[in-house]
Amino acid sequence: ARGGEAAPKGGAKGEEGGARSRAGELEKGRGGERYILGGDNLHVRQVIEKTLDMVPEEGEPEDWEIRSFVDWVNLNFPIGVQQKELLDLAASATNEPDPDSAFGDLTAAQYAISAEVENRVQEAYALKASLEQGDHLRSMERYTILSAIDKLWQEHLYNMDSLRSSISLRAYAQKDPLLEYKTESYDMFQKLRDAINVEICHNIFRSASSLEAFENFLKQLAQRAAPQSTENLEADLERKTTEARRSQVVSKANQAIAQARQKATTKKAAPAKKRPQPVRAGLKVGRNDPCPCGSGKKYKQCCGKQG
Repeated sequence: ARGGEAAPKGGAKGEEGGARSRAGELEKGRGGERYILGGDNLHVRQVIEKTLDMVPEEGEPEDWEIRSFVDWVNLNFPIGVQQKELLDLAASATNEPDPDSAFGDLTAAQYAISAEVENRVQEAYALKASLEQGDHLRSMERYTILSAIDKLWQEHLYNMDSLRSSISLRAYAQKDPLLEYKTESYDMFQKLRDAINVEICHNIFRSASSLEAFENFLKQLAQRAAPQSTENLEADLERKTTEARRSQVVSKANQAIAQARQKATTKKAAPAKKRPQPVRAGLKVGRNDPCPCGSGKKYKQCCGKQG
Protein backbone atom coordinates (compact mmCIF):
# COMPACT_ATOMS: atom_id res chain seq x y z
CA ALA A 1 0.00 0.00 0.00
CA ARG A 2 2.91 2.37 0.74
CA GLY A 3 4.44 1.82 -2.69
CA GLY A 4 1.04 2.43 -4.28
CA GLU A 5 0.86 5.76 -2.53
CA ALA A 6 4.40 7.00 -3.18
CA ALA A 7 4.46 6.60 -6.98
CA PRO A 8 1.16 8.39 -7.70
CA LYS A 9 2.40 11.59 -6.08
CA GLY A 10 5.02 11.97 -8.80
CA GLY A 11 2.35 11.49 -11.50
CA ALA A 12 0.16 14.13 -9.92
CA LYS A 13 3.10 16.54 -9.82
CA GLY A 14 3.74 15.90 -13.52
CA GLU A 15 0.12 16.68 -14.41
CA GLU A 16 0.19 19.77 -12.21
CA GLY A 17 3.39 20.95 -13.89
CA GLY A 18 1.81 20.69 -17.34
CA ALA A 19 -1.22 22.67 -16.28
CA ARG A 20 0.93 25.34 -14.61
CA SER A 21 3.06 25.63 -17.76
CA ARG A 22 -0.02 26.31 -19.91
CA ALA A 23 -1.44 28.71 -17.34
CA GLY A 24 1.93 30.52 -17.20
CA GLU A 25 1.85 31.15 -20.95
CA LEU A 26 -1.62 32.61 -20.72
CA GLU A 27 -0.77 34.82 -17.75
CA LYS A 28 2.17 36.28 -19.70
CA GLY A 29 -0.21 37.25 -22.50
CA ARG A 30 0.65 34.44 -24.92
CA GLY A 31 -1.37 31.54 -26.21
CA GLY A 32 -4.94 32.87 -25.97
CA GLU A 33 -5.68 33.27 -29.66
CA ARG A 34 -3.58 30.20 -30.56
CA TYR A 35 -5.50 28.14 -28.05
CA ILE A 36 -8.85 29.17 -29.56
CA LEU A 37 -8.22 29.31 -33.30
CA GLY A 38 -4.54 28.73 -33.94
CA GLY A 39 -2.45 25.60 -34.06
CA ASP A 40 -4.29 23.89 -31.20
CA ASN A 41 -7.70 24.40 -32.85
CA LEU A 42 -9.61 23.79 -29.65
CA HIS A 43 -13.10 23.94 -31.12
CA VAL A 44 -12.09 21.80 -34.11
CA ARG A 45 -10.90 19.00 -31.84
CA GLN A 46 -14.11 19.12 -29.85
CA VAL A 47 -16.30 19.08 -32.97
CA ILE A 48 -14.38 16.13 -34.42
CA GLU A 49 -14.61 14.13 -31.18
CA LYS A 50 -18.34 14.76 -30.87
CA THR A 51 -18.83 13.90 -34.54
CA LEU A 52 -17.12 10.55 -34.02
CA ASP A 53 -19.19 9.89 -30.89
CA MET A 54 -22.64 11.08 -32.03
CA VAL A 55 -22.76 10.86 -35.84
CA PRO A 56 -23.08 7.37 -37.37
CA GLU A 57 -20.45 6.11 -39.80
CA GLU A 58 -22.71 3.85 -41.86
CA GLY A 59 -26.23 3.90 -43.24
CA GLU A 60 -28.20 6.46 -45.19
CA PRO A 61 -27.94 10.00 -43.77
CA GLU A 62 -31.69 10.53 -44.00
CA ASP A 63 -32.10 7.70 -41.49
CA TRP A 64 -29.60 9.14 -39.01
CA GLU A 65 -30.65 10.54 -35.65
CA ILE A 66 -28.19 13.33 -34.81
CA ARG A 67 -30.38 15.46 -32.58
CA SER A 68 -27.95 15.06 -29.66
CA PHE A 69 -25.07 16.31 -31.80
CA VAL A 70 -27.08 19.31 -33.04
CA ASP A 71 -28.10 20.16 -29.47
CA TRP A 72 -24.48 19.99 -28.31
CA VAL A 73 -23.31 22.28 -31.14
CA ASN A 74 -26.03 24.87 -30.51
CA LEU A 75 -25.41 24.74 -26.77
CA ASN A 76 -21.72 25.58 -27.08
CA PHE A 77 -21.57 27.68 -30.26
CA PRO A 78 -23.94 30.48 -31.36
CA ILE A 79 -24.42 29.25 -34.93
CA GLY A 80 -28.03 28.00 -34.90
CA VAL A 81 -27.37 24.88 -36.97
CA GLN A 82 -30.34 22.78 -38.08
CA GLN A 83 -30.51 18.99 -38.22
CA LYS A 84 -32.04 18.90 -41.71
CA GLU A 85 -29.31 20.96 -43.35
CA LEU A 86 -26.58 18.82 -41.81
CA LEU A 87 -28.28 15.66 -43.04
CA ASP A 88 -28.60 17.18 -46.52
CA LEU A 89 -24.88 17.96 -46.52
CA ALA A 90 -24.07 14.43 -45.42
CA ALA A 91 -26.30 12.93 -48.13
CA SER A 92 -24.57 14.93 -50.89
CA ALA A 93 -21.02 14.56 -49.51
CA THR A 94 -18.41 13.34 -51.97
CA ASN A 95 -15.11 14.80 -50.72
CA GLU A 96 -13.00 12.54 -48.55
CA PRO A 97 -10.92 14.17 -45.78
CA ASP A 98 -7.15 14.34 -45.97
CA PRO A 99 -5.78 11.31 -44.05
CA ASP A 100 -2.99 13.48 -42.59
CA SER A 101 -5.34 16.20 -41.34
CA ALA A 102 -7.31 16.36 -38.10
CA PHE A 103 -10.36 15.10 -40.02
CA GLY A 104 -8.55 11.97 -41.25
CA ASP A 105 -10.59 9.53 -39.13
CA LEU A 106 -13.94 10.77 -40.44
CA THR A 107 -16.00 9.43 -43.31
CA ALA A 108 -17.05 11.69 -46.18
CA ALA A 109 -20.47 12.33 -44.60
CA GLN A 110 -19.00 13.00 -41.16
CA TYR A 111 -16.38 15.28 -42.70
CA ALA A 112 -19.07 17.34 -44.46
CA ILE A 113 -20.93 17.84 -41.18
CA SER A 114 -17.90 18.69 -39.04
CA ALA A 115 -16.43 21.00 -41.71
CA GLU A 116 -19.70 22.93 -41.95
CA VAL A 117 -19.86 23.36 -38.18
CA GLU A 118 -16.18 24.37 -38.03
CA ASN A 119 -16.63 27.00 -40.77
CA ARG A 120 -19.62 28.51 -38.99
CA VAL A 121 -17.75 28.66 -35.71
CA GLN A 122 -14.87 30.41 -37.46
CA GLU A 123 -17.31 32.95 -38.93
CA ALA A 124 -18.97 33.54 -35.55
CA TYR A 125 -15.59 34.07 -33.89
CA ALA A 126 -14.46 36.44 -36.66
CA LEU A 127 -17.64 38.44 -36.14
CA LYS A 128 -17.04 38.57 -32.40
CA ALA A 129 -13.42 39.68 -32.88
CA SER A 130 -14.47 42.42 -35.32
CA LEU A 131 -16.76 44.01 -32.73
CA GLU A 132 -14.21 44.22 -29.92
CA GLN A 133 -10.82 45.80 -29.37
CA GLY A 134 -7.91 43.43 -29.86
CA ASP A 135 -6.26 43.96 -26.47
CA HIS A 136 -9.55 43.65 -24.62
CA LEU A 137 -10.46 40.52 -26.52
CA ARG A 138 -7.13 38.86 -25.70
CA SER A 139 -7.51 39.73 -22.01
CA MET A 140 -11.06 38.37 -21.95
CA GLU A 141 -9.95 35.14 -23.61
CA ARG A 142 -7.09 34.66 -21.17
CA TYR A 143 -9.44 35.21 -18.26
CA THR A 144 -11.96 32.69 -19.67
CA ILE A 145 -9.31 30.04 -20.24
CA LEU A 146 -7.60 30.53 -16.88
CA SER A 147 -10.92 30.47 -15.04
CA ALA A 148 -11.88 27.16 -16.65
CA ILE A 149 -8.48 25.62 -15.87
CA ASP A 150 -8.47 26.90 -12.28
CA LYS A 151 -11.99 25.72 -11.44
CA LEU A 152 -11.76 22.30 -13.02
CA TRP A 153 -8.19 21.69 -11.83
CA GLN A 154 -9.27 22.20 -8.22
CA GLU A 155 -12.10 19.70 -8.70
CA HIS A 156 -9.61 17.29 -10.25
CA LEU A 157 -7.29 17.53 -7.24
CA TYR A 158 -10.17 16.78 -4.87
CA ASN A 159 -11.05 13.72 -6.96
CA MET A 160 -7.42 12.60 -6.96
CA ASP A 161 -7.25 12.86 -3.17
CA SER A 162 -10.38 10.77 -2.88
CA LEU A 163 -8.95 8.17 -5.25
CA ARG A 164 -5.63 8.07 -3.39
CA SER A 165 -7.30 7.50 -0.04
CA SER A 166 -9.49 4.64 -1.26
CA ILE A 167 -7.34 2.88 -3.85
CA SER A 168 -5.81 0.49 -1.28
CA LEU A 169 -9.22 -1.21 -0.95
CA ARG A 170 -8.73 -2.67 -4.44
CA ALA A 171 -6.38 -5.21 -2.85
CA TYR A 172 -9.41 -6.97 -1.37
CA ALA A 173 -10.55 -7.67 -4.94
CA GLN A 174 -7.15 -9.24 -5.79
CA LYS A 175 -6.12 -6.19 -7.85
CA ASP A 176 -2.85 -4.26 -7.69
CA PRO A 177 -3.63 -0.83 -6.16
CA LEU A 178 -0.70 0.80 -7.96
CA LEU A 179 -1.83 -0.34 -11.43
CA GLU A 180 -5.42 0.56 -10.65
CA TYR A 181 -4.35 4.02 -9.51
CA LYS A 182 -2.29 4.64 -12.64
CA THR A 183 -5.14 3.57 -14.91
CA GLU A 184 -7.86 5.57 -13.18
CA SER A 185 -5.72 8.67 -12.65
CA TYR A 186 -4.88 8.72 -16.37
CA ASP A 187 -8.56 8.40 -17.31
CA MET A 188 -9.46 11.16 -14.88
CA PHE A 189 -6.81 13.45 -16.34
CA GLN A 190 -8.11 12.84 -19.87
CA LYS A 191 -11.62 13.68 -18.68
CA LEU A 192 -10.21 16.83 -17.08
CA ARG A 193 -8.71 17.97 -20.38
CA ASP A 194 -11.97 17.32 -22.23
CA ALA A 195 -13.94 19.15 -19.55
CA ILE A 196 -11.62 22.17 -19.77
CA ASN A 197 -11.98 22.32 -23.54
CA VAL A 198 -15.77 22.07 -23.38
CA GLU A 199 -15.91 24.73 -20.65
CA ILE A 200 -13.85 27.13 -22.76
CA CYS A 201 -15.95 26.52 -25.87
CA HIS A 202 -19.09 27.07 -23.84
CA ASN A 203 -17.95 30.35 -22.25
CA ILE A 204 -15.83 32.01 -24.93
CA PHE A 205 -18.91 33.17 -26.91
CA ARG A 206 -20.81 34.11 -23.75
CA SER A 207 -18.32 36.68 -22.51
CA ALA A 208 -17.27 40.06 -23.88
CA SER A 209 -15.06 42.97 -22.99
CA SER A 210 -18.06 45.32 -22.79
CA LEU A 211 -21.84 45.15 -22.72
CA GLU A 212 -22.08 47.15 -25.95
CA ALA A 213 -19.85 44.71 -27.81
CA PHE A 214 -21.88 41.75 -26.58
CA GLU A 215 -25.18 43.38 -27.62
CA ASN A 216 -23.82 44.17 -31.08
CA PHE A 217 -22.60 40.60 -31.42
CA LEU A 218 -26.05 39.21 -30.61
CA LYS A 219 -27.71 41.63 -33.05
CA GLN A 220 -25.37 40.63 -35.85
CA LEU A 221 -26.01 36.94 -35.17
CA ALA A 222 -29.77 37.50 -35.25
CA GLN A 223 -29.53 39.36 -38.56
CA ARG A 224 -27.49 36.59 -40.11
CA ALA A 225 -29.85 33.90 -38.86
CA ALA A 226 -33.02 35.71 -40.03
CA PRO A 227 -32.90 34.69 -43.75
CA GLN A 228 -32.08 31.12 -42.82
CA SER A 229 -34.91 31.03 -40.29
CA THR A 230 -37.34 32.32 -42.94
CA GLU A 231 -36.33 29.55 -45.30
CA ASN A 232 -36.75 26.98 -42.56
CA LEU A 233 -40.18 28.32 -41.68
CA GLU A 234 -41.27 28.17 -45.32
CA ALA A 235 -39.99 24.61 -45.62
CA ASP A 236 -41.79 23.60 -42.42
CA LEU A 237 -45.01 25.26 -43.61
CA GLU A 238 -44.84 23.45 -46.94
CA ARG A 239 -44.15 20.15 -45.23
CA LYS A 240 -47.03 20.59 -42.79
CA THR A 241 -49.38 21.59 -45.64
CA THR A 242 -48.45 18.46 -47.58
CA GLU A 243 -48.97 16.29 -44.51
CA ALA A 244 -52.36 17.90 -43.88
CA ARG A 245 -53.47 17.23 -47.44
CA ARG A 246 -52.35 13.64 -47.20
CA SER A 247 -54.18 13.17 -43.93
CA GLN A 248 -57.37 14.62 -45.46
CA VAL A 249 -57.17 12.23 -48.41
CA VAL A 250 -56.60 9.29 -46.07
CA SER A 251 -59.50 10.29 -43.81
CA LYS A 252 -61.87 10.62 -46.77
CA ALA A 253 -60.83 7.22 -48.09
CA ASN A 254 -61.33 5.66 -44.67
CA GLN A 255 -64.75 7.28 -44.41
CA ALA A 256 -65.81 5.93 -47.81
CA ILE A 257 -64.61 2.44 -46.90
CA ALA A 258 -66.54 2.56 -43.62
CA GLN A 259 -69.74 3.63 -45.41
CA ALA A 260 -69.39 0.85 -47.99
CA ARG A 261 -68.90 -1.74 -45.27
CA GLN A 262 -71.93 -0.45 -43.40
CA LYS A 263 -74.14 -0.74 -46.50
CA ALA A 264 -72.90 -4.25 -47.23
CA THR A 265 -73.61 -5.32 -43.67
CA THR A 266 -77.14 -3.85 -43.82
CA LYS A 267 -77.98 -5.76 -47.01
CA LYS A 268 -76.70 -9.07 -45.73
CA ALA A 269 -78.53 -8.87 -42.42
CA ALA A 270 -82.10 -10.33 -42.82
CA PRO A 271 -84.92 -9.26 -40.47
CA ALA A 272 -85.51 -11.77 -37.66
CA LYS A 273 -88.82 -13.71 -37.87
CA LYS A 274 -91.13 -13.52 -34.86
CA ARG A 275 -92.13 -16.80 -33.25
CA PRO A 276 -95.91 -17.46 -33.38
CA GLN A 277 -97.62 -16.97 -30.05
CA PRO A 278 -100.28 -19.47 -28.84
CA VAL A 279 -103.88 -18.30 -29.05
CA ARG A 280 -106.17 -19.01 -26.10
CA ALA A 281 -109.87 -19.43 -26.88
CA GLY A 282 -111.08 -18.88 -23.33
CA LEU A 283 -110.27 -19.20 -19.69
CA LYS A 284 -108.47 -22.31 -18.60
CA VAL A 285 -110.65 -24.59 -16.44
CA GLY A 286 -109.01 -26.42 -13.56
CA ARG A 287 -109.56 -30.16 -13.04
CA ASN A 288 -111.45 -29.66 -9.77
CA ASP A 289 -113.46 -26.66 -10.98
CA PRO A 290 -117.18 -27.05 -11.83
CA CYS A 291 -117.62 -28.18 -15.38
CA PRO A 292 -118.66 -25.30 -17.69
CA CYS A 293 -121.38 -27.49 -19.27
CA GLY A 294 -123.61 -26.96 -16.19
CA SER A 295 -123.87 -30.60 -15.08
CA GLY A 296 -122.75 -29.71 -11.57
CA LYS A 297 -119.93 -32.20 -11.64
CA LYS A 298 -116.22 -31.47 -11.46
CA TYR A 299 -114.56 -30.86 -14.75
CA LYS A 300 -112.32 -33.91 -14.36
CA GLN A 301 -115.36 -36.15 -13.94
CA CYS A 302 -117.38 -34.62 -16.77
CA CYS A 303 -116.10 -32.96 -19.92
CA GLY A 304 -112.51 -33.23 -18.75
CA LYS A 305 -112.92 -36.99 -18.47
CA GLN A 306 -114.18 -37.25 -21.99
CA GLY A 307 -111.18 -35.21 -23.38
